[in-house]
Amino acid sequence: MRILFINCVSETDFTYTIPLAPAYLASYIKGKFNEKIYVKTVSIIDRQKVLKTIKDFKPDILGLTMTTPGYDSAKFFAKEAKKINRKIIVVAGGAHITLFEKIDDKHIDYAISGEGEQVFYDLLKYLFPKISPDKSILPKEKIPGLIYWHEDKLIVNPRGPFIKNLDDVGHPDRRLLNPTNNSLFTSRGCPFNCIYCSSPVIWKRTFRMHSAEYVFEEIKTLYEHKHSVQWILVV
Repeated sequence: MRILFINCVSETDFTYTIPLAPAYLASYIKGKFNEKIYVKTVSIIDRQKVLKTIKDFKPDILGLTMTTPGYDSAKFFAKEAKKINRKIIVVAGGAHITLFEKIDDKHIDYAISGEGEQVFYDLLKYLFPKISPDKSILPKEKIPGLIYWHEDKLIVNPRGPFIKNLDDVGHPDRRLLNPTNNSLFTSRGCPFNCIYCSSPVIWKRTFRMHSAEYVFEEIKTLYEHKHSVQWILVV
């Protein structure tokens, strides 16, 4: 199985850092299938170079992560990917999808609302049942947080519960990140309800923390693999 994640930003956005989300997704599914999974990430700098990556890498799954300014870019790559190979399965996720819980382009086959690790894993089991040793495979109608098309109708499954123990998501696969990405998560969510913030919608005012041991291992990994690291961004 080959999975390509694209960090979709607007063409006027000069922030090309690969976010942590794809690295967490890649880590979460690692070792859970009877076939090696090849994962690659790319952020938009030159659209033609990204399209060449799609052609060269030949993904089975194209994952598009975005905030709202990058939604048009996501639709562009979904459409162009289908021109390259109509069998590519396009899956969208990120803050924009979680906030609005809709897609308006049928080149996007599936979208994930909310916390993505378990939903993405359940979707891959559904799409590739023959290589899944876990035979507790949910039909797409039962996968919490999954958005998909049924003919011309958009189906939005209710979101499921959040992962209780954040340490269970594993450590992000930092090989997929930019060399300059020294960021780490110590928690997810926020208990407050600020009217200017998207967090109450995305995280439902929940707050969960990683253990001290988990955070220590993250810092240790950054130090051991990036000896010149001068700072760490806690997000």
